[in-house]
Amino acid sequence: MATMYERGRHHEYRVINRMKKEKCWNILQRTAGSHSPFDVIAINLEDKIIKLIQVKPANMTESKKQAILEVNRGFTGLFHCEFLIS
Repeated sequence: MATMYERGRHHEYRVINRMKKEKCWNILQRTAGSHSPFDVIAINLEDKIIKLIQVKPANMTESKKQAILEVNRGFTGLFHCEFLIS
């Protein structure tokens, strides 16, 4: 029997593999173990799109999804982006 972590990781990889087929994402990366508000980051350099994706079970209710979106609404909008070497 798979642990909750293993099931979540598997679902994150399914999301990444599905997005790879779109061939527009230059970067697709899990944020494994970070405990951040998102599980996958997807970047399209040509169109200047960044998607921060929280992966949840397919059977999650719409009200729970809306609650997560509400808590994290600050991520949506325009950001200044810098590339740094440290």
